[in-house]
Formats: sequence, structure tokens, C-alpha cells
Amino acid sequence: MILGYIGRFHPAGDSLSILRPIAILASGILSLFWIRRLWAIGLFSLAFILAAQLWLDTASPIEDGTGNITHYQKNMSFRMDDASDFIADVLRFKADFVTLQEVTAQNYEKLEPLFDLYPTRLRCPYTAIGNVVILSKHPRIEGSENCHDGTGAASLQITLKGMKFWITSLHTSWPVSYTHLTL
Repeated sequence: MILGYIGRFHPAGDSLSILRPIAILASGILSLFWIRRLWAIGLFSLAFILAAQLWLDTASPIEDGTGNITHYQKNMSFRMDDASDFIADVLRFKADFVTLQEVTAQNYEKLEPLFDLYPTRLRCPYTAIGNVVILSKHPRIEGSENCHDGTGAASLQITLKGMKFWITSLHTSWPVSYTHLTL
């Protein structure tokens, strides 16, 4: 869990940080078996409950209609063969905007059922594993589209509720090159 906090010093820390909630839950469960004092069990139980609540809150998107600005983020995975569950999920939450990574030509075609709901679209080339994409319900500010060549980033400015917002889709690199899988 501690290694997930070294991202500023080494990129592996950013990758490991996604394991923090799981490590907190596992630590809470294991501590119940190792600690014999009643107050410590209560304290760790409280930590476990709070960590679980935090994880559940962040894992659930905010539904539309609440007055909030909503965002749906997904790495589509260049290996995704069937996008029907993903499309159904996006349509269920109806976020104001959607940011996607690893969108191959085949995956982009599978996004067509979303195009009526999201008329503003930006697709920027990145690597062989796919493009970065932004979908928005709201109009773009003309001329604001940016495909940041070679960086895995796409951005555009939209107007929403009388305000201007920059939306960015970013595909970050893993600390270890993808080629290590072929060794």
C-alpha cells in the first residue's frame, strides 16, 4: 500500500496506487484476527467500514438529474471484443461527458449508439493500441480542440450551464513497457 504513494518519485507508484482500497480492506480484515484488545478491534473495524464506504462511493458514478456535472471515464481496452455492456452502462448514467482511451477503429464503430446522446466528439490518434476520445452532450467552443500529438492526450472546451470547461482525455503510460509481455 505504501508503494502506491511514491508516484512523484517513480511511475510504478502511480500504477500501484489503484491497489490502495484493496490493501486497506485486506489490512482491516487481517487486523481483526491479529489484535486481541477490544478497543483496537473497534478501531480497526471502524477503519474498515470507512474505507469500504469510501471505496463504494468512488466506485459509483453520480446519476444524471442531480444538478451535478457528471463524467464517465473508461479505458476501453484495445482487446474489447464486445462493447454492449459498456454502451449500456454509459447510456444508463448519461454523464455530461465521457472520456475514453484505447479506442481502436473497431471500438470507435461500436460507439455509434452513443452518438445521438453525445453529438460533440473528438478523436485523437495515439498509438497502435488505440486513440483517445472525448464525447460530450454539450457544444464545444469552436477552435478549442487539441490533439496533443504523441502524448495520449485530447482536450476540448465546452460550454455547460453558462460556464466554460476544459475536458481532457489522457492515456498514461505504464512504467514498464508493453513489450515486456512478449519476453
